[in-house]
Amino acid sequence: MANYVDVNAKVTYAPSGGGSRITLETTDSTLDDVTSGDLVIAGALVGVAVADYNPDTDTVVIDTMGCYKLSVTGKDTGGSSCAIALGDWLYYDPAADQVNRDYINGICIGRALEAVGSGLTAVIGVQIIPIPWSDALAMAAAAAA
Repeated sequence: MANYVDVNAKVTYAPSGGGSRITLETTDSTLDDVTSGDLVIAGALVGVAVADYNPDTDTVVIDTMGCYKLSVTGKDTGGSSCAIALGDWLYYDPAADQVNRDYINGICIGRALEAVGSGLTAVIGVQIIPIPWSDALAMAAAAAA
């Protein structure tokens, strides 16, 4: 499992009827190594790859609302160790290249479906929930207050 961030990708197909799978097209080599199960962030769009990157079409299909197993680390905004509880909001922290509870430096990806011990890293269930970044910051600030 790996994490990929590509701000140059564009959506080439978004299914009608409320589907959550989206095809991203990019010629940027950032996504070349994406395999099924990897976390993918394109701009503010967050999802998990449901298939390997296709070099023939320069595309990868991501699911923007499913439940997936991802590597999560029990760290918070200061990089301090903290436990992750069921239902905690999770963020991808690009500086640390990890999913944790760093809502200041991270991009909101969803909620923990399992716990992770303080300072530990574990592969757990994560519910991918698309949420506007400004709303995620406001929720995190309210939760910390």
